[in-house]
Amino acid sequence: MNAIYALIKNAEIIFWDFDGVIKESNNCKAEGFRNIFSFADKNVQDQIVKHHLDNHGLSRYEKIPLYTQWCGIEGSRALYEMLSHELSEYINMRVINAPYVTGALDLLKTTAKKSKNVVTTHTPYKDIIKILNELGIINLFDKVYGLPSIKQEAISESLNQYRVNAKDCVYIGDSIDDMKAAAMHNITFVLRCNKENLELQRQYKGIKVRDLKFNEECTF
Repeated sequence: MNAIYALIKNAEIIFWDFDGVIKESNNCKAEGFRNIFSFADKNVQDQIVKHHLDNHGLSRYEKIPLYTQWCGIEGSRALYEMLSHELSEYINMRVINAPYVTGALDLLKTTAKKSKNVVTTHTPYKDIIKILNELGIINLFDKVYGLPSIKQEAISESLNQYRVNAKDCVYIGDSIDDMKAAAMHNITFVLRCNKENLELQRQYKGIKVRDLKFNEECTF
C-alpha cells in the first residue's frame, strides 16, 4: 500500500470528492432527502433514497423536481428553491459533525505542502465553501468546485490553469461519476471503498482502498 501513498503524495494535482472520501457523510444527503420529503408515504421515501444513492451523478436540482412529482405534488420554481434550502440546512451541520474518513485529514495536510488539492463535489458551491470554512480546512485546498460546476469541467479547468499533464494527477473518489470523470481525462483513479459503493467495488479493477491511511487494500 506504500506505493499508493507515494503515488498520491507525489501527484501534482489531487482531485478529491468530498462525501465518502474526506468525510463519512454519504448518509447525510440520503437522510436529507428523506427529511424534506417526510410528508410522503414511506415507500415513496424509500424510493427517493434508493434513487439518490444509485444516481450520485445527478444534482439535487434534477432530483428535487423528480421526487416532487413522485410525491404527487405540482412543482414550481419557488417550491424547488424552498426544498433545496431545507436540504442544505439539514445536510450542512450533519456533514460538519460527521467523522473524517480515516487518514483523510492527515493526507490533506501532507499533500497541501507540495501538491495542488482540488475538491470537486455535487454539493452546491456556497454550501461546500461554508462547510470547509466551518471545518477550518479551506486553506488545504487550492481550488473548490461545487454545483453548478460539473466534475469534468472542474478537471479540465484545473489542468489548463496549472498547466499539468493528466498523467501526473490522481483522483480520489467513491462513485461511478468520479470514476468516469477521471477516465475522461486519463487520470489515475483511486476508489475509496465504503458500504454505499459495493457494486462499483466489484466492477472496478483499478486501485481500491478502504481508508486513506492505506493500511488495507479493498479486494473483491
